[in-house]
Amino acid sequence: ASRFSLIKTVPKSHYFSTIDPPGTYDTISEYTKAGGLVAIPVDQFEANLPPYLFDKIAPTTPTSLALKLAKSSASATVTLSWVASSDNLTVAGYNIYRNGTKIGATVSTNFKDTLSGAASGALYNYTVKAFDDAGNLSASSSLALGVY
Repeated sequence: ASRFSLIKTVPKSHYFSTIDPPGTYDTISEYTKAGGLVAIPVDQFEANLPPYLFDKIAPTTPTSLALKLAKSSASATVTLSWVASSDNLTVAGYNIYRNGTKIGATVSTNFKDTLSGAASGALYNYTVKAFDDAGNLSASSSLALGVY
């Protein structure tokens, strides 16, 4: 299987490995007894696919979006921070939007944006959306507004 779909028509070889804790070695594992090769029937493989292949649940909405603006004569730095989202599997990161346009992504719960050449008094609004490994997007956070 690939991350995007199950491939049934073309045989593929996949190599997997597990790492035991230090000092242990399982000499009676099916893998070791088979000389490092174990075939898994298709029905077992399909029954045990990674959950992110079927994940349809979006992360929760990022909350408490805060904006801090530091101005200089030629530019401004906007620092955003928010409370982390949660997900049924994992939150992979956050997309950042300025005035409705995606301007970046991060895996942390903060982001810096540099505004240069903006007109004095220009209004900027920011939102954040969380995403997971399956590409599900949360709803937008509340707006954080800044004036240059």
